Amino acid sequence: MPASTTNYSWNLPTVGGDEDAWGGHLNTNWTNLDTLLGGVTNTEFEILDGATVTTAELNVLDGIPATLTATELGYVDGVTSAIQTQLDAKATTGKAIAMAMVFG
Repeated sequence: MPASTTNYSWNLPTVGGDEDAWGGHLNTNWTNLDTLLGGVTNTEFEILDGATVTTAELNVLDGIPATLTATELGYVDGVTSAIQTQLDAKATTGKAIAMAMVFG
């Protein structure tokens, strides 16, 4: 049995010791790589070309509706706390002003 790589367990044929087994080891590696990539297209890879993001950063996008537009996202640009909390605070302030105007 050949040695293997740490992360993906690719076969590492022994130089000079696996003379007749290299083809089998390499075929196993290619099969494993094909399984790992499992149908990812060149277009999908090209989307990530030059990307410098972490898995955590990509996972933030998980669950965002596909129909969300840049314009909609722009509406919340700069929001630093819960929007509903801000609206509730404004409503309370507005109500207090209206009450003061009505009741003096």
